[in-house]
Amino acid sequence: MKKSAAFENYLQMNPLTKGNIEILILILAGIISLIFDFARISLYPVINILGVFILLFSLVLHFLCERYHKAAHSDAQDIERIVTTGIYARLRHPIYLSLTLMYISAGFMFNSWLVLFFSLIFSVSWGFTAIKEEEALIRKFGVEYKEYKKTVRWRFIPGVF
Repeated sequence: MKKSAAFENYLQMNPLTKGNIEILILILAGIISLIFDFARISLYPVINILGVFILLFSLVLHFLCERYHKAAHSDAQDIERIVTTGIYARLRHPIYLSLTLMYISAGFMFNSWLVLFFSLIFSVSWGFTAIKEEEALIRKFGVEYKEYKKTVRWRFIPGVF
């Protein structure tokens, strides 16, 4: 299998499976950082407290996403309709934003640059996943999804992406 094919498969993996794998890696990186006192962020305990607040915000955002979009953890081909209410009226992939914030909060709570490094990589991968998912949604819903994209400009970071 070519590297690009493996990356494509990773991006198109079931979002729930992909997220669970990434969270496991973040936790293992955090434990390694704690055990070996490795790659520590020097703002203890302020950074840990900030991490808790970011985690709480991301969990609320995640549950709001699930409230409006019951199939949010499904593959793109399993989505039956475009959700345009709630937070989906402002962002096309807010659940990916919630995951990104959870990952960053893990880096802060573990007080670890290593976890933040992996968080950044995984967050970028969710950006690529959103792009791939949108291609599938355009194939499935056509003009309806293109109109949704025009109405809701941002994927998951307002004003940026």
